[in-house]
Amino acid sequence: MTALSTPRTHGPFQCRYRHRDLSWRYLEAIGMSLLDDPAVEGIIVNVRDVTERVQLAESLKAGEERLASQVAELQELHRVKNDFVAMISHELRTPLTSILGQLELLGDGDYGDLVGDQVKAVAAMDRNSHRLLVLIEDLLTVARIESARLQLRRTATDIVPFVEGLRASCAPPAEARSVALHIHVEPTVGRADIDALQMERALVNLLTNAVKFTPPEGRVELGVRPVGDSVVFTVSDNGIGIPLDEQDQLFKRFFRSSLATDLAVQGSGSAW
Repeated sequence: MTALSTPRTHGPFQCRYRHRDLSWRYLEAIGMSLLDDPAVEGIIVNVRDVTERVQLAESLKAGEERLASQVAELQELHRVKNDFVAMISHELRTPLTSILGQLELLGDGDYGDLVGDQVKAVAAMDRNSHRLLVLIEDLLTVARIESARLQLRRTATDIVPFVEGLRASCAPPAEARSVALHIHVEPTVGRADIDALQMERALVNLLTNAVKFTPPEGRVELGVRPVGDSVVFTVSDNGIGIPLDEQDQLFKRFFRSSLATDLAVQGSGSAW
């Protein structure tokens, strides 16, 4: 009895041909040599139509390329938008700082004493100019965060003086709205490694928002306590709150709750 050798296969090989309807068709062929098999003594070739598979693969590849191109285009648009916002915000901040300086001199009487409604007018201009400056700084900060250019500069900071600075910033708007501002700092709080500037911006944002959305005779509280090696800041109030079904949108940029809209409370929404 003659021993048979293992059949040798070749392929698969792929080719295309023009069908009579002028469309391209794709064939895949696999050859098997059975020359050593006395019963066959030949080569068997299996051919199948793989047109649909090839077209699907090409369609997927084209879709991936289109998607990659769209993603790259969106990323470039996002970068250009951030650069534009940063540039405009920087250009606006420079003249606004000059305006604030002149308003301060005007309010201090350097250009002559103010009388009657002039005092109120200058105060209103100063207040709204500071509001514009805060909005510009927020835009700059958001642009830096989104472009990964925001660098935190942590330094060992005494928490008690830091919190007193927060009180000085937030007490005037609270008093103007007849809202009680309570700050509780546990005596064991010492120092912490923080970026004091960015931490102050975040906490002042939270506190002023709490004051803004708390009715007169309401209460806003800032609590500061040590937890292990960290310091925990908490802000609470008894203001209008946010409806439960809207709280999942809280950290969406520029989100404003329906209550804020209904009550016509001024603001651009969360910038974080």
